[in-house]
Formats: sequence, structure tokens, C-alpha cells
Amino acid sequence: MGNSYAPVSVIVARSLLNLVEAEVADLGRIVESFQTEGVLRRFPDGSVCLNSKEAGARFYSVFHRCRRGLAKEGGYRSLEPFAPAQFLLAYPKWYSDMLDPSAFGVAAGEIGALSSPSELNLQSLPLVVCFRRKPSEEIRQRYAEMVTDWLASVSEHGIFDEGPIANVSQDVEFQGLRAHIRVNASASGSHTLNWFVLKALHFGIEVSPVGVIMLSASKESLDRVCPAAGKITHVRLESKQERDYGSREQPQRPGATLPTGIPSDAVSYAELQSKLRLLKRGREDWDDWRVAVYFTDQPNEKQQVTFRELIKAWETMAYFGGFGGKPIDRFKGLHFDPKTESAYFEADMGSGDPTVAVPLLLRVLECYDSAVLAIEAVVFGKEQLH
Repeated sequence: MGNSYAPVSVIVARSLLNLVEAEVADLGRIVESFQTEGVLRRFPDGSVCLNSKEAGARFYSVFHRCRRGLAKEGGYRSLEPFAPAQFLLAYPKWYSDMLDPSAFGVAAGEIGALSSPSELNLQSLPLVVCFRRKPSEEIRQRYAEMVTDWLASVSEHGIFDEGPIANVSQDVEFQGLRAHIRVNASASGSHTLNWFVLKALHFGIEVSPVGVIMLSASKESLDRVCPAAGKITHVRLESKQERDYGSREQPQRPGATLPTGIPSDAVSYAELQSKLRLLKRGREDWDDWRVAVYFTDQPNEKQQVTFRELIKAWETMAYFGGFGGKPIDRFKGLHFDPKTESAYFEADMGSGDPTVAVPLLLRVLECYDSAVLAIEAVVFGKEQLH
């Protein structure tokens, strides 16, 4: 974790405290007693920092009153320009189990090194998050909003009496699984960066899984831990003035523009309900039905096999009358289009019931989106004939 002689602080994430509070009714009183003692401080979201390993061990005794297996811990060190310190981050074990076999982790500087040149330039410090799945347009937008919130919270002063952090990047750069910004941390300290770690961790828990958070790293180290492949996408960060007074031009939200590759005539499909982004084109005939699924990245061979199996299972139900009425008349097969990072099929759905067939298809696609590869959008129908 770093210099074994450096003092250790124990950070307990808000998400873990919420789990403990459900089983320890007087947790709030216990936290206040540690705070009165002067060994515990709170982050803005309610996460806590215990300023010694001994205080952390005493606080952990509370966990003995809970069922086993609630907590997981991971360690990392401070960056070299800051005071020597080690940090032990406690977070929900279920999140680590979900990421298995790749664990969640935080790395400061080069992994396994006590110091590295990459962490010395605090005026342009890279902060990188590695997602488990390539983020969709909506996830990219929400991550940029999280970063904007964090920057706003530390723009005038940092955490625990530390100095502020200034934004260097004008936007968040996304490539493959990687999200990257640069900040000026020369006037700040470790706990203000720990606040970023907590924000990114909870984004992973609540929005889209995050595997690794890197506080400064060389390109070689980044490429080894979190390879970046494919096109680069930028999402603009709001300035402090825009947050305080509002921008003259309202920032575009997901849905205002269509991602690259999706037909320009596609519009929102408000009649259907799904956590996925649903669009429709001008002509949607049940006897000549077309469904196109646009992914955030071209599925690899294994991901394509999984997707074919899911669509085949849905198709099999259709052929055996599982959607009501007579079996479907024709299924034209599933095709992948690497140019648009999509897959599509066409079918004559016959007398099948759309209120049965479509929700089941969406459920299958939602599961694929959650477990295998993020889906950018699902587009129903074909171009309107004139």
C-alpha cells in the first residue's frame, strides 16, 4: 500500500455506513461520539475518515454487531508531494463481489511504486476512472455532471481545511473504458482527492460499475491497467460561472442529439417503457418489423455469441406461439454491422401480440445491457417511404 511507516487513516464510505445503519440503530450516536473525541471527520456526503488505525479498529467493532461479510477494504497511499499517508478505504463487499474476478481498487501514482515522476506535476494531475463496461451517452453525461459537482465543491476550499483544486480540463475525455480529466491540485491535499475517490466509487455503485480509480499514472501504466481503444469522445464540463448564473445556451441533454450511426429520422418512442433509450422510425409494420440495437462498442466474438443466444431464445418463443395468436411467419435472421456498432433483425410477427412480444424483448435487452455490453439505443421500424 506504500510507506509502512506513514500514518494510516481509515475511510468508511457512505454506502457501507448505510448498510451498517440498517442493523445498528445507534450508529449515529456512535459516529457523533467519535467526532466529539476528535478522531473522526465527515466528508460532504456523510462518509467518514478516522485519523488513525487504532480509531478505525475501535470503530470497526461496531461491525461485529452486524452480519458478517458487509465490508471490503482496499489500500492506497498519498501522492509524493503531499504529506506521507496511507488510506484504508472500506466499502460494501457486495460491490467487490459484483466486479469479481476483477476487484475494485484505487491507485496513487504508479502501481507498486513508492513514487513516480507522473505524480510530481500537481499543476496538471490526471484523474482517471476505468469503467467495467464502455459508458453509453447517458452515462458519459452523468459522469461529467458528477465531476462538475465535485469540482464545484472544492473550487474555493478543499476537504478538512485543505486548499482548493482548480479545473484544468474543459471536458471529460472518454475512450474505451476510460474517463480522464486533469486538475491543478498544487494548493490542495490528499483528502480532497479522497473526496473524488468517494464520488467516483458511489457513481460506480449507483450508476455504472467502476473498476479502478487512478490518481496520477503514466500512459504506460494506464494502458496496462485500463486500455483505451476506439474513438475519443468529449463531454463538456460546466464552468463555475455557468453553475452559479446559468449558461446562455442550455447544455444538451441525452436525447437532444443522436449518437453517431443512428438514423437521423429516429425519434423518441415514448409509448414504450424501458430503462434503455428507445427510438422509432417513420414506418413500423408488424408484418415487416425491424429492430436495430446500437451498442456503445462493437461486440467482440464472445459478446456476439451471447447476444445471438438471447435473441434466439426470444425467437423460439415466437415460433411456438409464446406471444399469443399463431406462431410468427418469418424471422430473417440476426445481423451485426461493425460500421455502426449495431445488430438488427427483421420479422413478420403475424398475429403475435405486441403487448407480450415487445416487453419480453426489451427485458432480454435490458439484461444484456446490464450484464454484458452497454446498449446505446434500440431503434424500431424502417425509414418512411415517400
